[in-house]
Amino acid sequence: MKIAFLIALLTVVFTASPLTAEQIVSIPDDIPGILGEIAVAPINIDDGGGLQAFDLVITYDTSLLDLGNSDWQPGSLTGSAWDIFLNTNGDSGTAILTGFTTVALPSGVGGGSLAELDFHVAAAPGESALVPTGMLNEFIVPAFDPGSINAVPEPSTLALLFALVGMASALRLARRW
Repeated sequence: MKIAFLIALLTVVFTASPLTAEQIVSIPDDIPGILGEIAVAPINIDDGGGLQAFDLVITYDTSLLDLGNSDWQPGSLTGSAWDIFLNTNGDSGTAILTGFTTVALPSGVGGGSLAELDFHVAAAPGESALVPTGMLNEFIVPAFDPGSINAVPEPSTLALLFALVGMASALRLARRW
């Protein structure tokens, strides 16, 4: 009797979700980040059908980026019916993103974002990898495609830098004549 109940329970649990390890959780590459401003990094899934929960860990470079517990927005697939929490550790550069709902996303919903993380870009240029790991629906380990934020000076600073370099080159040419 106990074995039959356990088999029936496992059958329901493992057939209730169309999610498989073939889903891909990704973050875009080369997200532009202007020094001193916010760079938005969407956490995407290629097919959210059957998704009811996610537990993800995203690592990032703390010398280039800062992220607080309230620096997130719901994604295109998650709305008011979802409970989402972000727990960050600025010392280690890890963010734990957890979300769950009582009703799974319908089959055929397609891809979209689970959440958007609002990274504060530090005052130094560079590139920070954003590396996701974790699980979907408590037991499915999807494929992961990491992304990055490329921190650059604001455009007016670049224009000024190019103008100064151009003026210095012009002065060198003028001295030669």
